[in-house]
Amino acid sequence: RIPFAARADAAVMGTLADKAQGGGDLEGIMFTSNFQTRVVGEDDLEKYTSLRVGKVKAKLHVPYTGTKDTLLLFLSELFADCVETADGMTIGGLTVDLNQPRKAVLSWPAGPADDMIADATVAAIMHAQTSAASIRVTSKPCRHGIRDAG
Repeated sequence: RIPFAARADAAVMGTLADKAQGGGDLEGIMFTSNFQTRVVGEDDLEKYTSLRVGKVKAKLHVPYTGTKDTLLLFLSELFADCVETADGMTIGGLTVDLNQPRKAVLSWPAGPADDMIADATVAAIMHAQTSAASIRVTSKPCRHGIRDAG
């Protein structure tokens, strides 16, 4: 057996190279092309490769027949940054649109943290629609059959 010591070198390119001049940690994307390893910043990826950086936006339609006020009450209890908008509400990067009949439309930038917020929001929407508390909040007292004794 002959031991081989592998040496890895990577060329830092683009705007990331300017940041490397000062020393310290770098955060970039490493790729290998034609047996050469390079590190570039996210903004420079298109310049040095045929790769593109994309973002995924998730959208979910959830059946909901309750009121905006009820849903706002439930989501405000769950999230401190729940803000009412003209169309519905926002929670961080997630938007809840209540303009379509009988449904709530959630949209958010896909990612682990926003996905968890969306999951919790869906659970809150389902709870807001079926919970006894929401029925009490949205119902009106029944007055038929009651006569004043006087």
